[in-house]
Amino acid sequence: MSGMKLLLLPMMVAMMVAVQIETVETVHHVKTQFCDCEEITIESTGGALEHHPKSMGRYSFAGPLWEGMVPYWKNENHMFISPDIYSNPILWYIKWVVGSSLTGYNATIMNDVYTDGFDKCPYSMDQWTYEWEYNWYE
Repeated sequence: MSGMKLLLLPMMVAMMVAVQIETVETVHHVKTQFCDCEEITIESTGGALEHHPKSMGRYSFAGPLWEGMVPYWKNENHMFISPDIYSNPILWYIKWVVGSSLTGYNATIMNDVYTDGFDKCPYSMDQWTYEWEYNWYE
C-alpha cells in the first residue's frame, strides 16, 4: 500500500493548498491549552481514501477534553479527531486518532509515532496510518 499520502491541515493552510475549500464562518471559539485550531481537513490519495472515505473532509472544533487541555474535532459524517482511549495527560502520552466515536475506540486512522507529550498537534504530524481488515498501513 505504498504511495498513500494523508494530509491533516489546519484551516488556514488548507485554504492555501486546496483552493476549492471555502472560508467557513466560525461557530466555536477554541479555548484549549494545546492545539488551538478551529478546523482541520483530512485528505488522502491512497488506501485511507479508498477504505475510509467518511474519515476524509473538513473537521470543525467540537469541544475541549481533559479540562480544556486539548480540543477534539468532528466532521459532517460524525467522525472525530481525538486522543485515543489510552491517552493520558498525566503521563504525557497522547495518541491522536480518527474514528466514529470520541476517543477512537474503533479508530480508522491513527498516528502512533508522535505520542510523547503535547509537542505536536494532529495537523502538524506526518506518518499517519489507516486500518483495513485489522491491519495498519502507511
